[in-house]
Amino acid sequence: MAVFKCKMCGGNLIPNPDGKTAVCDSCDSISDLPNDHDERLISMHNRANDLRMHSEFDRAISVYEKVIAEDSGDAEAYWGLLLCKYGIEYVKDPATGRYVPTCHRAKYGSILNDPDFQEVIRRAEPGAKGRYEAQAQEINTIMQEILSIAAKQEKYDVFISYKEQDNGERTLDSFRARSLYEKLTAKGIRTFYAPESLPLGKNYEPIIFSALHTSRVMVLMGSKPEYFTAPWVKNEWARYLELINNGEEKTLIPAYWDLLPDMDLPRELSSLQAVNMGTPVGELQLIEYVQKLVNAKNGKTTQPAAAAAAVSAGSVMQQEARSLLKRADIFLDNGQLSDAATYYNRVLDKDPENAQAYWGQLLCKLKCRTADEMIRKGQQISGEIAYKNAIRFASPDLKKAYQAVNTAIDEWIQSVCRMLDQALSRQLRDENFLQKAGAIEENMKKRAPEVQNIGQSMQQKLTAMQQQMQKVTAQSQTLRTQMNNLQNQYNLSVNQFNQQKEIPVAYNMLGTLQQQRKALDDALNAYLNYCQNSQDASTLRTIFSQCRSVQGEMDQMIQFYEQQDRKLTELAQQVVNLKKQCANLKNEVRSGQYSNAWAFIGHEVQNPVTVRV
Repeated sequence: MAVFKCKMCGGNLIPNPDGKTAVCDSCDSISDLPNDHDERLISMHNRANDLRMHSEFDRAISVYEKVIAEDSGDAEAYWGLLLCKYGIEYVKDPATGRYVPTCHRAKYGSILNDPDFQEVIRRAEPGAKGRYEAQAQEINTIMQEILSIAAKQEKYDVFISYKEQDNGERTLDSFRARSLYEKLTAKGIRTFYAPESLPLGKNYEPIIFSALHTSRVMVLMGSKPEYFTAPWVKNEWARYLELINNGEEKTLIPAYWDLLPDMDLPRELSSLQAVNMGTPVGELQLIEYVQKLVNAKNGKTTQPAAAAAAVSAGSVMQQEARSLLKRADIFLDNGQLSDAATYYNRVLDKDPENAQAYWGQLLCKLKCRTADEMIRKGQQISGEIAYKNAIRFASPDLKKAYQAVNTAIDEWIQSVCRMLDQALSRQLRDENFLQKAGAIEENMKKRAPEVQNIGQSMQQKLTAMQQQMQKVTAQSQTLRTQMNNLQNQYNLSVNQFNQQKEIPVAYNMLGTLQQQRKALDDALNAYLNYCQNSQDASTLRTIFSQCRSVQGEMDQMIQFYEQQDRKLTELAQQVVNLKKQCANLKNEVRSGQYSNAWAFIGHEVQNPVTVRV
């Protein structure tokens, strides 16, 4: 059988004989019981009570509303609902042992005038009304004390809400919250940040109440869906959202990392403009927007009516641009680059000087979702038109962030280029190009005396051959002269014979002609014999043969030197080719292509550089 649980300590309620009241078996407090003891409704009461006791007030309210929907006369359900609205938790007083209420959701006004309390009194049994009124009066007194203390607290411009711990360890969000707190404070923005704003040993509720009511902006930070619904985090933003819904001029900004806002944020926050802190400009965009809202609250950015009218059309355009920019950032975060690029272009149609849209265009072009991805891709961006325009129209802080990304990319490219140079030096060293070239040159030097000897020998042979040729030529010339003289004499005798008219005289001349002809033949045979068989001619032929032999040696030596020269040329060309390959790889790296560079280097290297923007 289901048993009702005590709202103060969670113990079991033991029903009294009247069936309308019960006593807790742990704290002895008296509680009123619902009229309907249906086990399912009892279970729902206990579930809602357990949620409230664990500070999950909104979830408990949802359960109590379901109970009321089924049994509208259940006064105890309205009372539980009222406790959740004011964040009532009961704690044991060490002095008296009595459980007393504490309030985590103080409100202006009296709980006694709350419509839900009126429903409690209207539906309660006559004997129970006094107990409900006494408890409500006790809560009201505590709440008025809270409001009195809150009125004296420091006023804030911004309230930072986040989950501090997860399983006993500090969350990453807590470090991010502190960083944001420090940056906002540095700009003179009064920021509520629990570790700095809540003094130890004090009642937190008055301070939190004052901070929620005085702050113009709440920044709700989270990197996991469950962080947004953590009890104390939700308690803060739900109270702030209630103030907004009641007409107060406040802005709640969800700031998320690595989430899909349409799917991962609580339903109540899905309609709010959120900031993707995982983008290169997320934090800067958030700080600029917060500063603008705070300045407007503090009257630092007022405009004359005429000026406001003059810029009204532009303000509408900028609002449309911001809406489109948000949509583009969501597409980018989801990896829908084509859609993101389309929306960034639409932003620029509305606001041609929107630096964030140009930066988004650049991310889409490089097929990157974040600045860190862009840095890891390592493609040079300084020459991109989108980058130049982003720098041109960015605010000073945003410009620094973009330039930091560009610097990180350039430094990475330079680092890889240095690795390529080192790999080139290593390959040149491993291939022993200098040693090989030195060995070739040394080999050529060793054979230099041999070349010199061959040259000297050839010179000597040529000199001897020249001298012998001069001698042969001289002797040959003498014989030729004699032969020519005999030829001339013979020719003269033949002419005289032809001109002689007297036969006896001509007949006598035939003997002379015959002798001269024989002398001429003898001279010709002597000349031919000399040219072919003389000792001088034989010597000349020997010398010539020797010259041909030396020339063969010289040809071999020339061939050797040509081979060595070709080897040197090939080595030099290999070095040139490696250097050219290295230069081409550097150009590939600058365009974001690294695979060939890693192959040349011999291993892939992960870019350790990150830039927080």
